[in-house]
Amino acid sequence: MASMSLAVALLSCVSASPAFDAWLAAHPRDYVGTSAYAYRAAVFARNEDEVAAANADAAAGFTLELNEFADMTAEEFAAFVAGAGGVDDAAAVAPAGAPPNSALPASVDWQAAGVVTPVPSSGSCGGAGAASSFVGAVESAWALATGKLRPLGAAQALACGCGGCDCPLSALYAWGKAAGLTAAYNGSCAYAPDVRVQAEVRVRAGSEDALLAALAQQPVIVAVNASTPAFRFYKAGVLSALDCGAAPSATLLAVGYGTTPAGLPFYRLRNAWGANWGEAGYVRLARGADFNPDGECGVQRGASYPVVASTA
Repeated sequence: MASMSLAVALLSCVSASPAFDAWLAAHPRDYVGTSAYAYRAAVFARNEDEVAAANADAAAGFTLELNEFADMTAEEFAAFVAGAGGVDDAAAVAPAGAPPNSALPASVDWQAAGVVTPVPSSGSCGGAGAASSFVGAVESAWALATGKLRPLGAAQALACGCGGCDCPLSALYAWGKAAGLTAAYNGSCAYAPDVRVQAEVRVRAGSEDALLAALAQQPVIVAVNASTPAFRFYKAGVLSALDCGAAPSATLLAVGYGTTPAGLPFYRLRNAWGANWGEAGYVRLARGADFNPDGECGVQRGASYPVVASTA
């Protein structure tokens, strides 16, 4: 009886707040022991303060929320979305066949055009971000080439292209060229491919114009630094002035660009960790002349896209 009373007393002491308990009701966790509960309550409280402070800034142009990552530290979130892979900036080239900048459309949205598959979820495999974005780019390129959008899925890329979660883009491109991808993946890496990657086109680094020109042709794989609280707790709006640096920590699929009615230019990116984050799984990331050549969070530093050929 005494030990039970002590456990109840401890639990009452670490009960963080109605906000944390309400968050737990919406995002069930299996914390083992009162110490784990207390630790996560403290992490949540710090994140709650950061979100409240950011949302109090009316000039920010974006809003944050205490989403499914609200009990994670910055380091834990970075590990979850890791797997940027990146590209070699020195080898980047201008997109082949891109229209001159004066001919670029004012906005592009490949998701709205029906050539982007639904937002994936990498689950516990953070490195699947690179695989999901790579496969998403191949899916879109295949759809543009054939007129039919067929899901390929990141599972075959992880199993057959990399053999696990550690999946850099260089390995994915090499696998896509050598083995190709199938729409009928059933767990076996012995298959007849439906589509092969013919080439990897690396967008000229440090150039907004080059990335816009690439996006005018098809969705593009980009590496960004997603380490800031604003990125982790993003809800809606155009993310800007994040002071996040250019070192990549996550790979996303850029599906277009545009400008808000208020005149804020942005890139639109699909995440790899689920549709419950941000704007139904998407984020609008600021672009424009006020940013350094790498772009906001390094989005213009290491972008690429696949050229594909259908074998079906």
